[in-house]
Amino acid sequence: MDAGDQGQVNLMTGKLFKEFGDMVKRVARDDQIRVLVVKSANEHFWLAHLDVNAILNEPNPPHERGEVLNEWHSNMEILRNMPKATIAVLAGRVGGGGHEFALNFDMRFGLYDKTKICQMEVPLGIIPGGGACVNLRRLLGAGRAMEVILSGDDIEAEQAERWGLLNRCFKDREQLEAHVARLAQRLAQWPSEAVRCAKASVLAAERMPHTEDGVIGPGAAEEGVIGSGERIGPGG
Repeated sequence: MDAGDQGQVNLMTGKLFKEFGDMVKRVARDDQIRVLVVKSANEHFWLAHLDVNAILNEPNPPHERGEVLNEWHSNMEILRNMPKATIAVLAGRVGGGGHEFALNFDMRFGLYDKTKICQMEVPLGIIPGGGACVNLRRLLGAGRAMEVILSGDDIEAEQAERWGLLNRCFKDREQLEAHVARLAQRLAQWPSEAVRCAKASVLAAERMPHTEDGVIGPGAAEEGVIGSGERIGPGG
């Protein structure tokens, strides 16, 4: 991932915004892709904020800012709910809309002394419009979400790991990339229908009564069978 911006902060430009949307939709419908891993070609910045004004200046732009955000939210819902595992490798600074993008991945990994997270919108006189208010509340609880959003302070890698914004952190890039590669290869081996149903159950727990029957169908857990004939569990 590389925005190619002159400021070298991986600003989310109109071009990158469109590429993200196209990528998310393509990966979601491609059954040959089992795991999505996104990392940055910029060693200092994973992704910075969304440049809405730049998007509005693109050829054939949306008519207003609200349309940009509507398209953003649609793409983030596709990313968050796609029936396969997604991993963000946050080996650098991530802020604003870039962090809101990262929040929709299933897993996020970082580097000690390198990864820094920031929602800087409120100090600039605006609010995080790309999902941070909802997703940070979901991940951290109200108090910590308020601290991140209202303060605009950097969250260091160690703190992000303790709070659960990052699954875990590593001392150097080699360890980080080796772990993610092993994890992605491991996840890619599992029956796709098992991954789909397990992920759907985790996401459904946020909004549904505590029953797996609502996701994988009555009796499926007891039988060890889900979906299209793929068997899980002992003897599978």
